[in-house]
Amino acid sequence: MDAHELVTSIVPGSEKMSRHMVAGGDSAGLLVCLTGLRSKAEARTGTLYPLVVIQEAGLDGFWIDRVLNREDWIESHIVDAASIAVSRRHRRAKTDRLDGEALIRALLVVKRGEPRVCSMVRVPTPENEDRRRTNRERKVLVAERVEHVNRIKGLLFSQGIRDYEPCAATGAIAWKNCGPAMAAPCRPA
Repeated sequence: MDAHELVTSIVPGSEKMSRHMVAGGDSAGLLVCLTGLRSKAEARTGTLYPLVVIQEAGLDGFWIDRVLNREDWIESHIVDAASIAVSRRHRRAKTDRLDGEALIRALLVVKRGEPRVCSMVRVPTPENEDRRRTNRERKVLVAERVEHVNRIKGLLFSQGIRDYEPCAATGAIAWKNCGPAMAAPCRPA
């Protein structure tokens, strides 16, 4: 989860997008920010609008959507980030500011009723989300283990030990019987 979340907004009748920072995981702070944006829109236009919110699906889960959907004046959407069209001609910078602007543009097009602009994501139940999280975390841990094993094997190879498998069941026994390469002093760095 990010230390801060960037809230990008556009008020009806305005072309200017504004940005506001909210502490990551602070649902009360997010609701205060959104309430302030709604009040600002009412002061500017004289009409109390419902808020329409869009966010990218990510590893943070769907807690923001669940918090926002508790409020009757907020309509929340979650989009698959890979489904938003980007220019392929130029290598595009990936910043929160640019992502926020792209999300707002996609939301405006979706609300106009244009088809196939982006793919909205269905929010899974908390149980299904927990099941997915377990699989994702396992995948990350396995990748980390591979990195550590490769580093260990590389360091040992540089010291002349070539047949050691750190993950093998006989790894501890093999380590004790490594032989002369381990008896030799390490090379100076």
